[in-house]
Amino acid sequence: MTDFAKKTAAPDNSQSFSQLLDESGFAEENTAGKIVNGTIVRVEEENVFINIGMRSEGIVPLKEFVDENGNCEVAEGTCVDVLIKGVGRGLPKISKADADSMKHFEDLKQTFSNEQPVKVKAAKRIKGGVECVIEGTGAKAFLPSSQVLIGKNRQGADKVMNQSFDALIIEMEGRRIVLSRKKLLERERAEKMAEFVKQIDVGMLVKGVVSNIIPPGVFVDLTDGSGTIEGFIPVSEVAWKRIKTPGDVLKPGEEITVKIIDIRQDSGRIALSYKQTQSTPWEDFAEKTPQNSRIKGKIANVNEAGVFVEVAEGVVGLVHPDNISWKEKVDPVDEYGENKGKEIEVMMMWCDPVRKKMSLGVKQLQKDPWKTAVRKLKKGENVLTGKVKKEVRGGLVLELDDDIEGFIRFSDLADSDGGRDGEHYKTGMEITGVVKNIDNKSRTVTLSAEMLVRKNEREILKEFTNKQGEGSGAKLGDFISDKIGAVKNEEED
Repeated sequence: MTDFAKKTAAPDNSQSFSQLLDESGFAEENTAGKIVNGTIVRVEEENVFINIGMRSEGIVPLKEFVDENGNCEVAEGTCVDVLIKGVGRGLPKISKADADSMKHFEDLKQTFSNEQPVKVKAAKRIKGGVECVIEGTGAKAFLPSSQVLIGKNRQGADKVMNQSFDALIIEMEGRRIVLSRKKLLERERAEKMAEFVKQIDVGMLVKGVVSNIIPPGVFVDLTDGSGTIEGFIPVSEVAWKRIKTPGDVLKPGEEITVKIIDIRQDSGRIALSYKQTQSTPWEDFAEKTPQNSRIKGKIANVNEAGVFVEVAEGVVGLVHPDNISWKEKVDPVDEYGENKGKEIEVMMMWCDPVRKKMSLGVKQLQKDPWKTAVRKLKKGENVLTGKVKKEVRGGLVLELDDDIEGFIRFSDLADSDGGRDGEHYKTGMEITGVVKNIDNKSRTVTLSAEMLVRKNEREILKEFTNKQGEGSGAKLGDFISDKIGAVKNEEED
């Protein structure tokens, strides 16, 4: 074929379109931004040459093969993924580091979508938080100070510097990654709390360590010191006695035994009590104070019910109105109303530490005049004189000796005393009668003036009879008149 024929001949259609496209370089120029797999063909001092199927080999700096630990593993014939950043004059610009970064970022997006944790290392303290490196990817991420610890503590950023820990990705926008260690801790705590709650019940005693003390109460770590599961002791459950602050009783780091008093299944909150693991002030008092002991206390309150006396901190007993005086029932307000806060001596008659009740007495500090008085009285024999205190239904109340009370019915009054009704008897008037009855329950001695008249008559008759036996010729009427005159002379004297 002549030269002209060669020049004007149709082109050879045996070559494929793709081959022609490759030879033109157009395809290479449109692969920018893609990750391809290549083969290492040569390793030099600073560069690694990789065949990626183009007309020219790509070059990657050797330093891109150095891992986080400073190790560099590269060998000819090894396959590696690289990112084609562009093609200039037939020479591809490639990067292993960028390829790794793109792949890691895609993996991180999947991790973010699945809410899975990543391992990070706190690398640098920056404004508002910590710059972290996601291990295994080299990707940088931001950990805000508010997302380091559970609660409102923003001082945790300094505590995690240069440490490795797990965190959740909470935000990905472009290449910006935001982390939260707090959310992961909260999630882990909720999971552990749910499991822990299944194993406990209200009323159980558990051990823990005081983790934090605030004015409203005390936080107690119920786990291994990690703070994953915490319970709370309200200030009212710290101690039986009055305290200014929970720190007066408990200290951070102190190992204690507490009682579970409430479990909130929905929120996972556990309410605890420290004081309920300790003996109560009532129990301590009852153990140390025998019945019928003489003790001192301060008058805490006074009302119609009686006198309330604080005998120990948090322990208050009651002096009932009946236990104030042996003489008569006393109005507590009249007797002690102005003595609030003052010291008083009482007798502890009985104490119930479970019901938190105690009976105290003032009159019991003295001997019971009733027992002394009635010991020497006999019905139908002893003659007593009392002064009228008041008139009541059916009779008169008398004030007898030895601070005891007497009573005489109108029907037992003698005609000689003024009749059988209360009209003739004034307060302070004396009435004499023989002991008719002794009532220990009402602590009253009942007298009878009528019985006394008959008693005197019997004695006079007996004496007259004895005189007659001795040969006396006296008449009964004269004898009685003489006796009555002698009695009147004694009363006048």
